Amino acid sequence: MFYQAEDCEKNRRKMKREIWIMLLCVLPCFVVGTAGFVVRNEALAIIGFAAACISAIFLWDLRLMPVIRYGRYLDEIMGGLCHDTVGCVMSFGKEPVYESGVNFREMIINVYEDLSVEGERRFLMEYTREVPEALIGQNVKVTSHGSYVMGLQKGKDE
Repeated sequence: MFYQAEDCEKNRRKMKREIWIMLLCVLPCFVVGTAGFVVRNEALAIIGFAAACISAIFLWDLRLMPVIRYGRYLDEIMGGLCHDTVGCVMSFGKEPVYESGVNFREMIINVYEDLSVEGERRFLMEYTREVPEALIGQNVKVTSHGSYVMGLQKGKDE
């Protein structure tokens, strides 16, 4: 299996760290804005609060939201039903596929014995996972939640 309970805990720690980074980056701008408000300097207050808002939005969108989306993905696959599919690996995609806020790599499995086109199934493997190129043309058992690959085993286990 690709995912364990430790992955969820590691993601929670990373999310807390990103929240702290965001707060520490926004705090100086907020202090400048507050100081401008206290000393009645309108320009300083506007610049400070605008910089605080801009940095908060920037860090939220670029640093924190990917971690939150990945956490949602982990919660979904860890808490959902999974099923096994046995077939022959036809190919792995080279380009990332963005779905549910996470980058994936396509993996095509053919479940028919005669390898006809109708038997091809599309699965999505997390893009950061190692691509086992040696499995192309081999029989595998894919454990998945929907189309998301949770585990991959070489050999046909029926």
